[in-house]
Amino acid sequence: MKKARAAALLEALPGLMTFDLEPLRIPLPAPLREAQVAATGMSRVALVKVALEGVPRPPEGSYAVTASHVTNMAGDPLRGREVATGWVRDPWVRLRFAEPAAAAALLLHSRPGRRGTRAVRITLDCAGTEPFDVATDDPAWLAGRVAALRAAAEDLVLALAEELPGHPAPAQALLAATRLFRGIGAALAGGPLDAAALRDLRWEAMAALLAALRALPPEARRARLPAAAALLRALMGRDVTEVPDPPELALGALAFAVLDDFLPAAARVPVERLRACGGIPPDAAAVAAFEQAVNAEFPALGGRPEQMPLMLRVHGLSGPFLAPNAPMVLAVMGEVQAALDSLGHRSALCYGTLLGAVREGDFIAHDDDVDLAVELPAADGAAGMAAVVEGLQGLGFHARLDPRLFAQVRPPGRRFAVDLFPIIPLDDGQVAMLMEGMRIRPVRRELVLPLGRIAFRGMEFGAPARPEDFLADRYGPGWRVPQRKVGHQMVGG
Repeated sequence: MKKARAAALLEALPGLMTFDLEPLRIPLPAPLREAQVAATGMSRVALVKVALEGVPRPPEGSYAVTASHVTNMAGDPLRGREVATGWVRDPWVRLRFAEPAAAAALLLHSRPGRRGTRAVRITLDCAGTEPFDVATDDPAWLAGRVAALRAAAEDLVLALAEELPGHPAPAQALLAATRLFRGIGAALAGGPLDAAALRDLRWEAMAALLAALRALPPEARRARLPAAAALLRALMGRDVTEVPDPPELALGALAFAVLDDFLPAAARVPVERLRACGGIPPDAAAVAAFEQAVNAEFPALGGRPEQMPLMLRVHGLSGPFLAPNAPMVLAVMGEVQAALDSLGHRSALCYGTLLGAVREGDFIAHDDDVDLAVELPAADGAAGMAAVVEGLQGLGFHARLDPRLFAQVRPPGRRFAVDLFPIIPLDDGQVAMLMEGMRIRPVRRELVLPLGRIAFRGMEFGAPARPEDFLADRYGPGWRVPQRKVGHQMVGG
């Protein structure tokens, strides 16, 4: 019964107990000899980092990492490289130390996103003690996690009160947090579990916290952002659409939750982390409101003007890249095209890059990569792409073939790579190309071959034989109307 209650609580408060966004801290009673992280049933374990609190990174050879059915044999979570098991029954990842590691705690980080590790059992073997288990869906463990989260919330709100003497917002945030954690505690103790009421308390606490944060002057807001973002990520849940009114609350909370990620890296918040923080805004209006919230907060939090505007793009949240760096990007595109020509391979703009060239005469504002296609000589696409990659490597290019049959190609001395996709000739009047969902399907040959030419930003590139018909085949008859894709999700214009 207790397990069922814990499962129901996890369902009602999905962001509270996961460790893909914040590390899972497990106190150690004695030096650690071995730790095994296991998921039960058909699942997986995806650890991206394991740290020993109070211990420098152990030297090579002082520990071993093993796993059931490892999908990434090069992984080593103690060095920040992911170890992911396959989708097998009872998967596990084990760390074994040659000499017991005297650490205060074990810190586990899972990969963010819907495929990250959820409820797991951690078996610890410490020197001088019997091995013991920690189960993250155990009610006692959940109670400890809730207590730690409550303490973090109270510490943050008290700090905000010091920054805002006499302002009512911190007191209101403290009251809302108290009501939320009192409700969670009562549910864990066996009281009524009303998921809808807990959801409402959660959003009430988030709204009060956001109001207090926005009352801070910019410098103080930036200083409090890491703690506030961690708390918001825990409270957000998994879907920004779950709060019907007002949607600005969910989108504002998501903005704060991801900006803490963006500012240190000054690059991109990946789609997987957006999903883990609270989801992707579901339509054009929500996307616009989210981007408005992000860009309104970004300068006050220390963001630089050249990084703006931040936009949701196919690979996540990022600032502009293609248009501000157009001379460099075009030069890379030209170098790749010339190299392919020298190897006897004709190439063409395709997909999003072709769409921008035909519809707008420029890069699409929310695009963040460049797509080229290469005509292969025979129907064996894997062999053909491997030969193209080998030829480019022989010219000094960095070229890597993805198992999905496209390559990332970067000219020597450049830091920007283009995506190179195959055009595979078939015997039935068609060609095969990677189309919807990165799946290969037939395309009428006359839409693609023979390749033609297209002018793009003062340069000339290859193009499909009938570019507009190819775009209609790929994106549908409404291809002239701008649409936005974030990950694999269409979110409107």
